[in-house]
Amino acid sequence: MNKILFLCIAFFLCSLLAACKKDPPRLSRSHYKLVDSLVQQRRAILREELDSLCDIRFATEIDQATDSIYQERMAKIIKKIKADAKQD
Repeated sequence: MNKILFLCIAFFLCSLLAACKKDPPRLSRSHYKLVDSLVQQRRAILREELDSLCDIRFATEIDQATDSIYQERMAKIIKKIKADAKQD
């Protein structure tokens, strides 16, 4: 019984301590402008980097797809040549 009472009191105290947090600081108008300008600068840099990564990925996927199509066609041609050789 004492353990349950102790746990209830401990839980209640932890709940009180967790509820006593300070409010986050408010940003002033000048801080908002500063943050906005920094975000705009970083966005331009990130856009260029992400676009180049997308271009590289696209080129790689096109190369893989082309290789795959080429291999399938070559396999069909070889199969056709072997089938024609058996018929002769």
